[in-house]
Amino acid sequence: MSSTNRSNYAVGKVISALEDELEGQSVVQLHEWLSGPALMNFDSPSVFTTHATALGRALSNSDYDLQEAVEDGEVEDSLAEDYGVKAKHHVEKMAAHESTVFTTVSETTAAEAEAVLDRKPDKVLPNGFNVEEFPSLEELSYQHTQKKKKMKEFLRAYFEPYYDINLEDDPRVMFISGRYEFHNKGLDVFIDALGEMNEQEGDDFFVFIFVPSDVEGEKPEVLENMSLYQELETYVDELHPKIQNTLLNSLTSNDDPGQKLKDLVDETSGTVNSLQRKFHSKGEAPPTSAYDLSYAQDEILDRLYENGLENREEDRVKVVFYPTYLSRGDKLLSMDYNDAIVASSAGIFPSYYEPWGYTPVETAANGALSITTDMAGFGQFLYENTEEDNRKGIRILDRKDVPDDEAAFKLAEMLEDIVSYSKTEITERKHNARKLAQLTSWEKLGENYREAHEKAVEEVE
Repeated sequence: MSSTNRSNYAVGKVISALEDELEGQSVVQLHEWLSGPALMNFDSPSVFTTHATALGRALSNSDYDLQEAVEDGEVEDSLAEDYGVKAKHHVEKMAAHESTVFTTVSETTAAEAEAVLDRKPDKVLPNGFNVEEFPSLEELSYQHTQKKKKMKEFLRAYFEPYYDINLEDDPRVMFISGRYEFHNKGLDVFIDALGEMNEQEGDDFFVFIFVPSDVEGEKPEVLENMSLYQELETYVDELHPKIQNTLLNSLTSNDDPGQKLKDLVDETSGTVNSLQRKFHSKGEAPPTSAYDLSYAQDEILDRLYENGLENREEDRVKVVFYPTYLSRGDKLLSMDYNDAIVASSAGIFPSYYEPWGYTPVETAANGALSITTDMAGFGQFLYENTEEDNRKGIRILDRKDVPDDEAAFKLAEMLEDIVSYSKTEITERKHNARKLAQLTSWEKLGENYREAHEKAVEEVE
């Protein structure tokens, strides 16, 4: 028995035990196609929620025009085999039809589900988010200062062995994250927008691409740079008390402090010069990826190079492809995902296919700006529940029926705005982003689940 089958069997047994205990007063809430087989193991009313249809996700990440097929009202079952999701599709379709109440997470996915699974959802259940569990904006402001300092140390170690970068002011740091679905997640449009910006005059800024892939390990060159930077940092930390003591002793003993400090500099110059030479003995540009990949061709790297984003000194946009899950225990950035968000200015999520999209909400909850799209369930939710003047912290990029090149150009304009915002504007927009994120609190959206469960009970009475 496979692990999935064992899990479904175990879930069925638990539900059966609860049914006996609750004597017909239970409703079973199931999520995604993996939970579908459990429907066959109990008699209670059920609510099945699909977050993204398996076939729809596969089709949208290909050349297939899913939007047009959904508008036409039918997506052929035979496509599931062509795209390698036959079993998933049929389990999901069975669950949609066998459940008492069928639901999904957004109006966008509702239309898709009706075309793909041949059943119109009974109700839309937007995904809630517990924003109140995150630190206050005041606390996040303090954390931003501390975590951005750490991120700047990484950027210094990553770039400055090759050329000088300006980290003294408040450099803008943006990121994109998510599963490696190049078209679905809008990685293509995002990189094209960065390429557009790289050709324009303006302040330099930094971009992290946090998209996990198959890696062999950290690039030896990057590891060496990090090690040399830490060696420099350690030496400076050790030197600091010597400088302090030398200055204090010379002042209290009425010696010439300048001469004493000069003597200390002469004494340490050999070590300092040696460390400095080793740190700067690199090539012309740092690597675009912090990790070696376990395969030859990569869509992200190829698109970066096509757009001239090669981390040259003259490039305005400096990019770090970080193709692994973030962890405080790693050897490079040494941050978890929330740390990285807090340290950043904005998270950019220009998705073409996104049933709901937690990432913009999560970004706003962590005190950063974000961009979503009208193809994401959350973007549609904002369109329906807010006015444009009240969406300054989370902006919506129009992608529906918009050619990719036009979307990339418009996204470049949005990113340019983020780069040019003053500190005051950034702060004001962060406050607005947090308010928008609070619209998705479970206190507000949990009511939809209660109504779906009540409907399931009514259907079987």
